[in-house]
Amino acid sequence: MAIDGFYSIQFGGAAGAGIGILVVHNGKVVGIDAGGVAYDGSASPTPGGNVGVNLLLNVPAGVHLVQGVVKPQPWQLPINVVVPEASLGNGQPLAVGTPVGPVNVVIKKLRDF
Repeated sequence: MAIDGFYSIQFGGAAGAGIGILVVHNGKVVGIDAGGVAYDGSASPTPGGNVGVNLLLNVPAGVHLVQGVVKPQPWQLPINVVVPEASLGNGQPLAVGTPVGPVNVVIKKLRDF
């Protein structure tokens, strides 16, 4: 499975929705969303055709996350998820559990790297 490429993400939670972009290249992931949250981490194929994604979100002070959380200082939010291969571009929402609440994410591959 070729996972390197540019991806759009659309996500929603109990308190709103957002959009962003991720770049996956040689197992590394970098990205940003419209709220200014920076994404850094890794992605790798797993046995069975899935993709393991480990991200650290760098959240600026005062940014309201879609789960309804806002903090007065910058902070970090780890997210670790296994993404089914079928969710990488078919437009189906993926339920992602995070330490601050659930998020539904739609991942679309825009182009290869």
